[in-house]
Amino acid sequence: IEIVEDGEALVAAVKSYHDKNQWNPAKSLIITDKDMPGYNGLEAIGYIRKFDAETPIVLVTANLIHDEAKQVGATGLLPKPYAGAAALKQMLETYRPEVLRQ
Repeated sequence: IEIVEDGEALVAAVKSYHDKNQWNPAKSLIITDKDMPGYNGLEAIGYIRKFDAETPIVLVTANLIHDEAKQVGATGLLPKPYAGAAALKQMLETYRPEVLRQ
């Protein structure tokens, strides 16, 4: 798990792991907020999709922007407000169920 402060740091972190061959899309999940400093969530997803088409990316947003999110490559949306642990469990059940079986 890595937490970053803004969209630019998100793109840089994912790219760094890719460049070092330390990224496994089959075991990864990116959860990003739409409203962040630097690149917003949609911009960050667009940049990440230039070098990673496989990793699931969930966009957290108060605005239901399904079409725009899918257009840039978001795999799913998590609407705000959400119920913390329950929302995370839902995302894991959907995109990484093997994590819950461990």
